[in-house]
Amino acid sequence: MEVGPEVFSERRSPPADSVLAEVFTISAGGIDHTFLRRFQAAQSAPLRFPAPLRRRPDPAAARRAGAERARPAGGHRNLDKRFVGRQICGVSETIAAEPAEWRRALIQGAAWKTFRLLLPLGLLLLGYKLHGLWPEAWRGRIRVAELHAWELRWFGVSQGDALVTPAAWWQAHTHPALDAVAGAAYLIFVPAFVVSAFWWSFMRRREAMAERAMWALLAMYLAGYVTYFVYPAAPPWYFDHYGAAIVPRAPPEAAGALRFDALVGAPVFVKYYGQSVNVFGAVPSLHCATAFLGLLFALRLRSLRAASLALFIAVTFAAVYLNHHYLVDAVLGAAYAAAAFGLFGLGRQPR
Repeated sequence: MEVGPEVFSERRSPPADSVLAEVFTISAGGIDHTFLRRFQAAQSAPLRFPAPLRRRPDPAAARRAGAERARPAGGHRNLDKRFVGRQICGVSETIAAEPAEWRRALIQGAAWKTFRLLLPLGLLLLGYKLHGLWPEAWRGRIRVAELHAWELRWFGVSQGDALVTPAAWWQAHTHPALDAVAGAAYLIFVPAFVVSAFWWSFMRRREAMAERAMWALLAMYLAGYVTYFVYPAAPPWYFDHYGAAIVPRAPPEAAGALRFDALVGAPVFVKYYGQSVNVFGAVPSLHCATAFLGLLFALRLRSLRAASLALFIAVTFAAVYLNHHYLVDAVLGAAYAAAAFGLFGLGRQPR
């Protein structure tokens, strides 16, 4: 459709600082050849693919390049408006002409990364279900008094004239606020680790290290499941109920987490521990191990360090306060996390 003089009664020049001033020239007779030549040049400009198909540049190199750019008096970096126009035209043409390529790029950049991150978690859950099916004959001798004696020797607390474990001492010094904090920390320890891995992958662009963190989590849990059968150990609540006696078919129990259920008015931990496949899985404490592994990767990546440290402290406190673990279990859990981090988290950081 041709635009006549009745529409544009006079030539109007766009503002000098507008992007249109660099690309468009409007005359009384319509769009002149200046625009056409520049538009054709924009179509032939090299296409910059979306971020999922490009390798992320080196942050140090990007900072050096940014420092070398000229800065006007206002403090803002110069912007090549013609370059912006070429990029807009080129990317718009690609989206319109090849939408399937862009859909493939989105799949590769988001869904595929999500699958790679969640694959170790799926294998972890499968391993948890399967390790409860191991024959009873494969399990080693159940340890009950051994861990209790170690705890009294290394971390014993005086209560009156007696020496008690920290877990037993906390059962006499409970508070609803502590119940809420401990219960919440005990619920979110795995989701928090997974969220951290997604943060490192999608927000910090450390895809390879985030995947290493998830595989380290899987390796640590598998090692813990094997330990549960080689060295089955009773938790503190078991010793409170049965003493040093060995009851192979003892039912699982939520112990101090029942106070959290009473606080929120819902059987959260009753259902969770009612489905437990192994009562004698105190060593190592995988709760503490998971939180400590997250802290090690946070320190390595220099991201979420404060949050990871706070979660580790909260989970370790909850493990003892809720009468689920001795401090010995927490220390051994941290050792398992350190071993998994040594296998997957050390060395040169991949891009």
